[in-house]
Amino acid sequence: MATLHFNNIVKASHSHSNTWWVDGTEGSIWCTQDTLYMALNKHKNVVHEIKLKGTWFPDAFAGSMIAFMTALEEGKLPPVTPDDNLQTVAMTTAMVASSQQGCVMERTDVLKGSAVS
Repeated sequence: MATLHFNNIVKASHSHSNTWWVDGTEGSIWCTQDTLYMALNKHKNVVHEIKLKGTWFPDAFAGSMIAFMTALEEGKLPPVTPDDNLQTVAMTTAMVASSQQGCVMERTDVLKGSAVS
């Protein structure tokens, strides 16, 4: 399940924030702009807090690009492949189509070309 809320009325860079949540069978992680939190089922009363360094752009982007360029230079498969990117674009396209059409939309529907009306 994904929920995105955008309010771009104020264009000041520090006026917005985001939190990412991922829940699984073994625990949960959530992340803000500068901190990653992790709670595991086997230690229910412990929340691990990890301070993050850098910013999304350019730091995260630069790391991905360096890994990609290194893989090309070494003739290896990059850690994030073009197919990974295609799957991500298909997933986000399916989310938008699902919202617009009011029905369940699978990533595979997008890849077959049936998601766009």
